[in-house]
Amino acid sequence: MSTNTSLRLRGRTQLLPLADALVMRLRAKVIRVQPFTEVEERILHLLADGFSDLDRATADWPDSERARARELTETLSEARFLEEVRVSPLLLAEDAARFDRLLNYFSELEEEGTSRHERLRRMLDARVAVVGTGGMGSWLLYGLACCGVRNFVLVDADRVEPSNLNRSILFGEHDIGRSKVDAAAEALLRFAPRADIRTVARPVSGARDMVPIAGDVDMVVASADQPTWLIRQWLAEACRQTGRPLLHPSGLRVGPFYVPGRSACPMCEWAALALSTPAFPETVARMRRLPRGNSGGLATVASLTASVATGEVLRHLAGAGQPLTINGIWEWKPDGTAGVRPLPPQKTCPVCAGEGAATAEEDGAA
Repeated sequence: MSTNTSLRLRGRTQLLPLADALVMRLRAKVIRVQPFTEVEERILHLLADGFSDLDRATADWPDSERARARELTETLSEARFLEEVRVSPLLLAEDAARFDRLLNYFSELEEEGTSRHERLRRMLDARVAVVGTGGMGSWLLYGLACCGVRNFVLVDADRVEPSNLNRSILFGEHDIGRSKVDAAAEALLRFAPRADIRTVARPVSGARDMVPIAGDVDMVVASADQPTWLIRQWLAEACRQTGRPLLHPSGLRVGPFYVPGRSACPMCEWAALALSTPAFPETVARMRRLPRGNSGGLATVASLTASVATGEVLRHLAGAGQPLTINGIWEWKPDGTAGVRPLPPQKTCPVCAGEGAATAEEDGAA
């Protein structure tokens, strides 16, 4: 083995000690180590730390323990519980160190053909527009930054108010009165100094406001909820025009994850509701003319929903699997359970006219 590589136990390996054996699990793979004594414990610590030369690493061990180390290393290597660790040209050393646990997570997907370093590189290079940086938006931003995203466009016209602080983790009392996007950008840069952040401190009043922004990013994530339904329509229209994916979580629900031309858009739900309840569009129109109420807000709701949404964004950007909310909506129900209910593309949708129906059928057949 070359000196610029080392061998170590895969970071996501689960270890379950029994009375006389050790069960090792990595995803669907399971192996039983027996006997399991203090010698095997010592070997596992060596494997967890990693080594570039086994003979050198065990040079001062008794011969019997060195032989057991070679035997166990060969067994685990054949079962693919060990991995070669190389310095990747795709990553800076500081990024590899900062996202070490994320790289371990991505390592489980390497059998699909894409290296962990490439998946992290995708996250680091991705550019994401986040519309709404308050309650849920703040949790989204922190979650995305934790997952490697560092190129952001922040869109929000509001200023920080005292009432934001019960659920907006990016802001403090010193930020009251400041532009939300400026305060959010400052907090993100403290957390991730190498981030590249553009701020847009103006309202979204139509699709035309978002088209140039959407066209300059890889995807749009939104937590803005006003004006009711119109903001969803405007963002969907802008993303359809630019071909950019859109995810618009709210409350205790996430989805649908909109890929223009391939899946249901947020307004497909509007179309489905209008079909099942013909009075629905007029009811919403009348609601917009009424004073806006101040609903309750909990950090737990914002953080829970934002975490699910962040996972969906990670799946898409890193290529770590199809988002769960493609043609569906994830919901947390009053009884404490959660699940995804289907939302196929709707031909009566005012934005996409169900154009993703054919692809949705193909994906379902596959």
